[in-house]
Order: sequence, then C-alpha cells, then structure tokens
Amino acid sequence: GDLISGSSATRIHAIAISPDGKWLAVGSRDLVEVMDLGSRTWIKSATLLGDIQTLAFSNDSKMLAIGSSNSKVVLLDSSNASFSELLAFETGGVPLALAFNPRDNLLAVGSDSNNVYLWDLELRQEVSRILHSDAVTGVAFSPDGTQLTTVSRKLVQFWDISRIRFVPTNILENEACARLLENF
Repeated sequence: GDLISGSSATRIHAIAISPDGKWLAVGSRDLVEVMDLGSRTWIKSATLLGDIQTLAFSNDSKMLAIGSSNSKVVLLDSSNASFSELLAFETGGVPLALAFNPRDNLLAVGSDSNNVYLWDLELRQEVSRILHSDAVTGVAFSPDGTQLTTVSRKLVQFWDISRIRFVPTNILENEACARLLENF
C-alpha cells in the first residue's frame, strides 16, 4: 500500500477513518492528528494528556471520540476542519473501546474498570453503567441501534438497549450498586 508520512507520532496506538471518507485520525502518545484524505495532508494536531487508546467517528462523521490512558474521553467537532472540543468527561478507568449508536446520541465506552459507560450526548451526561467481569475491550451497536454488543475477555454479550435503565448521573452510582447486589 501507499506509505503516508509527515505524522509527528512516535508510535501509533489507534486509528479511525470517518464514515464519509474525509478524515483519518491517528492517536499516539499525548497526540491526535487528523489527515484530510482527499489532499493527503495533515490538517490538525491536538495535544491531550495520556496515550490515545481508542478513536471513533460518529456515523454522520460530525464527531470524533478520543479515549486516552488518563481515563478521559474527549469529543471533537469533525463537521469541519476546526476539530474543536465539544465535550470531555472522565470514566472510572482507561477507555479501551468507543462506539456511537446509529442516531449518534449515545456513546458506549468500554473500559479497563470492567464497565461500559453509556453517555447521552444530547444530555451531556452518563446515563448508564454496565458492569462486566473483566476489562471491556470491544463495544458495538447493531445497525438499528436496538442492541449493544460488548466484549470482555472471552465473553461476548448482547444487551437490549430498551431494557437498559437510563439513570441521571446524580443517582447513577447508587443504581449501579443496587443492580450489582440484585445479581448475588
């Protein structure tokens, strides 16, 4: 294949291509770089704390989600070449996987804290947390958005979105603990 150079990354940890084919995002140590695939030129560089672990574009290509080793997820506006910050939030562990639902209003974050965090992007808050037995290394929504699939170690689980309770952030931890106790 073609070799594209010019990135200042010393070691690349994650890549993502926007669904519209316009952007390539590359994540490395403390750095996310974006290439315009049409011109094959690097157009944006954003310094973040921590190694970039995972990247994902929204289905409409208007947002870029970035997960870094400092337990943060940052959303950038990729609707134009500005890539300005839209939202930043902390998770309870290092984000290892990111996925937008088809409507781009939910973001699933798989973490090494053994949780999947569901963020409502319109409310700008966490609305659910799904506990797993190990680090969650993969998350994906079904094309119709009714199912969330997660991967934790050798276990693939399917979650019916309509059965997941969405709870406001201020009572989320109490709800998560109550659900955990119900499972014993």
